[in-house]
Order: sequence, then C-alpha cells, then structure tokens
Amino acid sequence: MLDCSHLDRLVIGLDADSAERAFVDRVIPALADAWLDDHTRSSPSPNIVERMAGHPLSAGPFGKLELEAVASPGAPYFTYWRYGRADTQTPNGVDRGLFRPAAAPRINRHAN
Repeated sequence: MLDCSHLDRLVIGLDADSAERAFVDRVIPALADAWLDDHTRSSPSPNIVERMAGHPLSAGPFGKLELEAVASPGAPYFTYWRYGRADTQTPNGVDRGLFRPAAAPRINRHAN
C-alpha cells in the first residue's frame, strides 16, 4: 500500500513564495518515487499509462477536490490508481490528492 505520510514534513510551513520550487525539488520527486515503487511491487508490467487507460478521472466524490484544485493555481493535484494484484487491470481503489502551500496535504482514498 502506498504510504504518503512523509509528505506532511515536505509541505507544511511552506510559504507561497517558495512553494513552487519546493514542489519541483522535493514533493514531486518524492511522489514519483513512491508511486513507481508501489507500481513495480504490484505489477508485472512497467507501463503505468496502459494500466490507467479508460478509467474516468472526473466523477462522483472527486468533484469537490477537483474544484479546490482548480481554485488553487499552481497547487499540484494528482490521482494514483491502486492495484491489489499483479494479474489484473482492475484497480481496487484510487487516491486523489491536492498539495497547497502552507497546508497539510489533502489525500482522499476511495475504494473501487
């Protein structure tokens, strides 16, 4: 299971003037490493894009967080599809997150 708990220390306390550089230098690489490690653990295929194809990204309970992301220019918003088994193309859930300067990360976990 993907663990994003270490992200708090990377973003809390950032001010708007330094946030973009901090996201580029620290947060985005940390997320990419965590996602790729988790993907490699749960899939025989290295093709992440192939596994995400065809899944709706804007539906139901995701709308509120997406509206917050739109209202927060420059704040990284992400989706991370979780797969419990390596032999399936069906996700067992999705994590969606929003990182805003000087605020704790908002990560919502949804089961499939």
